[in-house]
Order: sequence, then C-alpha cells, then structure tokens
Amino acid sequence: MIDLEDRSELLAGAPVRLVRGADAHRGAILFYHGLGVSIADQTQELHSLAREGFVVIGVDNVGHGERRYADFEARFSDDSPGFDGCLFDAVEETIEEVPRIVDAAIAMG
Repeated sequence: MIDLEDRSELLAGAPVRLVRGADAHRGAILFYHGLGVSIADQTQELHSLAREGFVVIGVDNVGHGERRYADFEARFSDDSPGFDGCLFDAVEETIEEVPRIVDAAIAMG
C-alpha cells in the first residue's frame, strides 16, 4: 500500500483536497464531484488516482461541500422551476475558478 498525503485547504479561495503519493510523477488532475455530493465523498477515487502517480486536486464545486448553498435542496429538487438556471449558474461559477486554481497549484509547485 502506497503512503498518501491527503490534506484539505483553500486554493485560490476554493476548498480543495490535495492528495499525492510519494511517487507522484504522472502530472496533476483537477477532480470535480457530481451534483449533490462533495469532495469529501470522493476519497476512494482521489486515493486511487494518487496511487497511480498523480497529484490530485479535488475541488468542492460552487454551492457544494464546505460552501454548500443553505437552500441547496430547494434549488436542485426535481420539481424546482429554476433547476436549470441554478445548475448552470453553479457550473459557470465553478468553471470561472479553474484558471485561478491552476495558477495557485503551479505556484505551490
């Protein structure tokens, strides 16, 4: 079993989990979870990728995890009339963070 470093922090203002093994040599992966879960729910996937030699940066999407919307269930319920708009807004905000997260990760080395 490969020993892994797994730590949570803020990267460019986004809550992330940084996971890497001692032999991280294959590059980095930005890992985003699905709707309604958080990066804390993805431990198995993050660790599996890190064991394969990647540095894995698991990001809590906007409105999820540590920054979960207080009205998450109302925004994203099956019968919410604003579901599509709320989803696209959250995805757009998450996408807008990507360059800042990448720049911060590069600066960390």
